Amino acid sequence: MEEKKEELAMKLYALETVHSTVHDERPDDLKYRVGQVIEHGPFTIRGVIVGWEYHDKDSKYKGPVYTVLLNELPTQDGQTNFIEVPQRDIMLKKMKEAKHRHLKRYFKAFDGTQYLPHDWLRRLYPHD
Repeated sequence: MEEKKEELAMKLYALETVHSTVHDERPDDLKYRVGQVIEHGPFTIRGVIVGWEYHDKDSKYKGPVYTVLLNELPTQDGQTNFIEVPQRDIMLKKMKEAKHRHLKRYFKAFDGTQYLPHDWLRRLYPHD
């Protein structure tokens, strides 16, 4: 019973921090998927993709934008930090793990190349 409560708490926490819309379609120009480890920007900030949205022409960013759980740094005091990154600013990091104490809230394992989403996250992004 305690395990079920913890699983529900994880889902609720995670849904507050990523997009909660089911993405039944995957745009053809979407390059990355949930669970992939990426680097972003000139300071090579590493993180793992936990969601994506496709922004239309009226948005600040046009096209695919990914929600990334950033690597946890010692100075963050354990905060869960996310950033939104446009596709053009992403570089894929194969066979690299991300480091964050909340990774288990979103992913069940790392298979050596990417993270495997929990079932609830897989249902939000069924074609990733």
